[in-house]
Amino acid sequence: LAPDSWDIWLEYTSALRQAGQLQKAARAGWRAVELGPDRVESWVNLSNVLQMANALPEDAALLEEMARRFPGDAHVVKAFDILAYTAWSLRDFALARKALDRTLQLDPHNLVARMDQAGVALSAGAPGAKAQLEAALAEARKAGDDRAVGYAQQLLDGSKGGRLDPPYPQTWAAEVLAPALRTRPAAGAAAALPVADPAPQAYQLKRLGSLRLAVPLAWRRSVAGSEPAKGLANLAFGPATGAAFAVKVTALTLPDEHPQPLTPERAKAILAAQFGGAPGLQVHWLPEARGAMAWARDPAWKPGRPDDYPNLLTAVLQVGPATVTLSCFWGLESPEPPKAFLDLVSSLAWVPKD
Repeated sequence: LAPDSWDIWLEYTSALRQAGQLQKAARAGWRAVELGPDRVESWVNLSNVLQMANALPEDAALLEEMARRFPGDAHVVKAFDILAYTAWSLRDFALARKALDRTLQLDPHNLVARMDQAGVALSAGAPGAKAQLEAALAEARKAGDDRAVGYAQQLLDGSKGGRLDPPYPQTWAAEVLAPALRTRPAAGAAAALPVADPAPQAYQLKRLGSLRLAVPLAWRRSVAGSEPAKGLANLAFGPATGAAFAVKVTALTLPDEHPQPLTPERAKAILAAQFGGAPGLQVHWLPEARGAMAWARDPAWKPGRPDDYPNLLTAVLQVGPATVTLSCFWGLESPEPPKAFLDLVSSLAWVPKD
């Protein structure tokens, strides 16, 4: 009814982002920017989408454009600070430091940003980081900034052995944005940007939040079970048409607090147990540095068994407080695992309970 309404595209961007439909949210966000390039809210809304999709380098570039267009605007300062916090939580310490440097260039008296700067340095194991935080605490006390004092003390109390665990991530991408959705499109092209088939689906895990998966719309939910008392989820999918394969997703452990880090050694142990000592097992650490993947023939497979597949690929990932395995079973007709499964692995996300 109003295809050129900036206000509607702006609110549509927010609604899609809150629904977790990040590809459509990015498209709507670029359309809002197209219609209202002189409105800072357009850029802030799109920045929120890029951060939720973990498109942090592209968000950093977007914020630089904001800084050029809206010099001195408080929204720009806040956006750089939020980007730094997100990068810190996702252990991208270099980007976190860079974003905080920009925050302090724009607002030299931002004591909380100075605390975050010291906190990032502590998490990265930088020498002198604790002294840097203590100096910032003294500065906050001198300025009478009770909020900054409390925050600095919280960071100091949380540091152990001179290091500090990063904040718990609040944004995990449940949809991977294509390059065309990460950067500004040509004039007039935003509303027609293509979005891929997968649609995010959420599966509630008791008390803690939910797992999110960008499951293709054409897939059918097959045999599935859950153990809600333990907060576990067992989900199984298969394509409605095309090459036969099956996918299973299982949340293995859900500690109430402080998840056990998924080290390469722990990932290999989980995978070795999953494959039952299959010969020729190859384990590869995933590039996202939050899990590993192993691929081998199913050692129990025998020719002629109905509804069974010889090839097995399993990924084990740390997703929020859960250690999750995703397994794909497929037949002899293809030497490679289905690409849709690899896309699914990269889409797995965690949404904490409010």
